[in-house]
Amino acid sequence: MVVHRKPIGAVALVVITSMTLLMSGCSSDETKSLAGANAGPDGSPVEFKEPVRLTSKDGLLEVRLSAHQGTVELDTVPEPVTGFLVYGYELINGTSSDGSTEGDNMYPAPTLRVDPGERLIVHYDNDLQGLTIDDYYDPAFTPVGGEVPIYPQPLESSPLNLHTHGLHVSPDGNADNVLLDIPAGMGNVYDYAVPDDMPNGLYWYHSHRHTVTAQQTYMGLAGLLEIGRPDGNLPLVTQNDIPIREMALQYNFVFDRRGKGTELNDPNWPQFVSTLMPPEGNQLAEGTYSPSLAPTNFEKTTEGSEYVTNWYQGPLSPANHRGQNQFVPGNMQTFSSATKNVAADLSVPENERDVQYTINGQFQPALKLKPGQTEIWVLANISDFAYMPLRLTETATGNNPKFAVLGQDGNPFTQVQLPVDGDGTRLGIPPGSRYTIAVTMPQSGDLVLDMPPLEGAKPVSNPGVLYTNNGTENSPAVLGTVTIDPSIISYADGFFTFPTQKLLHVTADSGEGRTTKFEPGQALGAYTSFVDTSVMEPAVKRELVVSGGFSNNKASKNDPKAFTYEFAANTFPNIPLIQPRLNSVEEWLITNNNNDEHPMHIHVNDFQVMEIYSPITGTRTGVGRGARTTSTCPHRSPTRTRTPSRPQRRPCARNSPSTPALSSSTVIA
Repeated sequence: MVVHRKPIGAVALVVITSMTLLMSGCSSDETKSLAGANAGPDGSPVEFKEPVRLTSKDGLLEVRLSAHQGTVELDTVPEPVTGFLVYGYELINGTSSDGSTEGDNMYPAPTLRVDPGERLIVHYDNDLQGLTIDDYYDPAFTPVGGEVPIYPQPLESSPLNLHTHGLHVSPDGNADNVLLDIPAGMGNVYDYAVPDDMPNGLYWYHSHRHTVTAQQTYMGLAGLLEIGRPDGNLPLVTQNDIPIREMALQYNFVFDRRGKGTELNDPNWPQFVSTLMPPEGNQLAEGTYSPSLAPTNFEKTTEGSEYVTNWYQGPLSPANHRGQNQFVPGNMQTFSSATKNVAADLSVPENERDVQYTINGQFQPALKLKPGQTEIWVLANISDFAYMPLRLTETATGNNPKFAVLGQDGNPFTQVQLPVDGDGTRLGIPPGSRYTIAVTMPQSGDLVLDMPPLEGAKPVSNPGVLYTNNGTENSPAVLGTVTIDPSIISYADGFFTFPTQKLLHVTADSGEGRTTKFEPGQALGAYTSFVDTSVMEPAVKRELVVSGGFSNNKASKNDPKAFTYEFAANTFPNIPLIQPRLNSVEEWLITNNNNDEHPMHIHVNDFQVMEIYSPITGTRTGVGRGARTTSTCPHRSPTRTRTPSRPQRRPCARNSPSTPALSSSTVIA
């Protein structure tokens, strides 16, 4: 589906009139079953589509979202996949892109759309009860002196809440209160008054209940949120009627996808299984050692299937690297031991990998563009942890076009920019971030969007364990070494590794497209809430340190979940209180002492990045020329940001200095 926008007029510098979406190519195909269409050796990519869009009517979008356990039709799995958490929706006031008034089991969740100055009312039901997902686990710590279970206890019910990521709306009452706890069987009515001066752009929504945010976001409780035009209402886009596409970037792990696997697996699972006691004698070989680090549905998958992961035995320790390779497909990992060796098999087609990165829930969807056609792509990483570095390649020439970045995190830039790192041909999108880019189809050949190899990557090698499914609960295992070859690493954040993969292959359509130039430094002329704080003297400078470890003296040091992240000397989920003054600007120097990166997200108020130092590349960025809601803080490095405290935004914000599940600090102006 391609969305075109009709021209809009502004009645004041900071007030945008309401807008109407004009859609072409929308049909009932949006709800057509695509399960398994791209599965196995005979699979083929399905046509690119966007999630169903629910749009306001007469200044109001009113919907009911009901969170529950569900099944999702993935195009690379022949049968519906179980183990998702999904939103069922009911449209109370508004219109939908496919004419529906209700829907369910959608991945990602439906896109919500309102204009600046309008209202969004969400009747939010928590139906996360009667759950039967073995690896959706209770995050509660085992208290000091308590007996640590070898497996995390599965949740039969779960709390949640709702966060509108990036919106300038109050967290008071029934608005964007991410500290709210909604128990299973209960609900809440969220009422968001979107400000008149809210910038046009793409935002997103997800559950933000601390300690389960990452699990719920990964399992499907996330969707896109449009405020006006997702491109930022750029005049040149209106003038040239440039098509706009939205692309929600996610990943999913379905073990044995090419065989009997039909269950969404949690890649984090091995991290939180307790191997405090070592295996004895032939327990591993006989399959009698408990626990197993294999997926919880291992015995239900194809007999003979193999699962490899990092091994660690003993109490909590920084030497435990379990989870480091959880984002890398199993066929891209090499296992070696004295008795058994399994080489990485890169011949496995990408559509059969167990870990896959998707666009709008689709794997490498089919897209055709006319040669020379310029489009606006709005890319949103709505995953829990995954870093997604992107590259464009013109197949006829091998040329990698530089990214023309037009906006970030819902705010249009004042002028076209290149990515801050490198030569402009690589764009890294951390979790929670959105980027608006201009893309032009080459005159000859195809255009590929992929996650390319990381220049200078090094091999990653750790103790490992290989399980072989024998069709019972007692599958044998062998200890050895797991190695990731640097040629298949697209990103390494200091701990986690991420694979190479093609995301989109665009082929040429008939006819001739219309090219629109977007050159670096070119003025864009759209309204933005960006305030250049670099020319202001900060009222206060704060130094905030992100760290992690074993300072939780209430939890057993034998519990794998007892490793906690810390922010400003506070252990999550306890949060520090910071009180800036209204109409002031503060500069925060955030130093990340951990061995993994953290995306920093400030709720309600945007911020400006003054400098980021990356020890991976040895580079320092200059002053950012746009407003952000999310920025990456590389491992073992400092980041300087400035945040203006604006009274028109309501005097309360929440600063979430890590991935959605890790930590928050309350900021009260």
